[in-house]
Amino acid sequence: MRVGVMAAACAFAVSPLDAQDSTRTAQDSAVRVFLDCPDTFCDFDYYRTEITFVNWVRDRQFAQVHVLVTTQRTGGGQEYTLAFIGLERFARTVDTLRWTSRTTDTEDDIRRGVGQTIRLGLVRFAAKTPVARNLAISYTAPAGAAAQVRDPWNYWVFSAGLTGNFQGEKSLKFQYWSGRLSADRLTEKWKIRFSVSQSYNQGDYTYPLYDSTGAQIGEQKVRNIRRGNNANSLIVRSVGAHWSFGGRLLASSSTFLNQDLAARIAPAIEYDVVPYSQSTRRLLTFRYEIGPAVYRYGDTTIFNRLRGNTVHPVTQRVTVHQATVGICRHRAGRQQLPARLSQESSDVLRQRTVPDL
Repeated sequence: MRVGVMAAACAFAVSPLDAQDSTRTAQDSAVRVFLDCPDTFCDFDYYRTEITFVNWVRDRQFAQVHVLVTTQRTGGGQEYTLAFIGLERFARTVDTLRWTSRTTDTEDDIRRGVGQTIRLGLVRFAAKTPVARNLAISYTAPAGAAAQVRDPWNYWVFSAGLTGNFQGEKSLKFQYWSGRLSADRLTEKWKIRFSVSQSYNQGDYTYPLYDSTGAQIGEQKVRNIRRGNNANSLIVRSVGAHWSFGGRLLASSSTFLNQDLAARIAPAIEYDVVPYSQSTRRLLTFRYEIGPAVYRYGDTTIFNRLRGNTVHPVTQRVTVHQATVGICRHRAGRQQLPARLSQESSDVLRQRTVPDL
């Protein structure tokens, strides 16, 4: 009888420790996850405390799953693309989930939506670890059939911005103002962008004046004003998963560049090696464009010209966005047309209104 009591007491004392050891072992074997948000803010502390069935790491080389979060604007909010890239024992396991926010969503709504998507994407990895026995799956049925989403703006996104800066001291005062309006429409078939902007720079300088003996006899005040205006439009039509055709129209003026008008039109052809459906995660693009440009100068240039015409150099661009390493690479090449077909427009005389400091 005494032996039985001792055995029961030992079992009672050891069982909780065994349970703790089992829980600790399961958590230690949980999936190691690295969260990567190259073009948007991710509340890492929130996801770490809300998603506890994985082990979060801050260095990709220690991770078993790389979660890459990229974004792009839509007609009614922001689309978040989450790529779950398996590493080590999960190598060659890749999955992609998407979640779209609404324009009325708060920051908390967005992080909850992104967090739920991260949670869903990690389940398939956690299911292959000892943590799986502690996971529970639930489902909340909708109250009724979801209404068909209709975008009253027809995928158009309008934005406006105003920037100002002012600083000064006794001998120097500076102010800068700029404004911008834009309208964008991005769909699988069309990419349309319009934008206009204006900038104003003013600098006021005060210089002491001295006589031949070195005594100050007064001050000289100089004001330098620079104005700039820009208009830009881009229309691109997709003709398949890889090919696109379109054109760009630009017009600008700048007192700093001595340009009353600089206008350019450039038809272009573009080939995407990676289909559009994967563009948020990786992109390999070749673009070829060429177009004429005209210039009207506000003052005679050092080459005694008031206007100039040129055929803009052909531009080739290669852009690589690699999700597997979480970085972006850009390669660009430029081919100049023969000199007899192009008048260089770099002979602009920039009028100096203040001496060099």
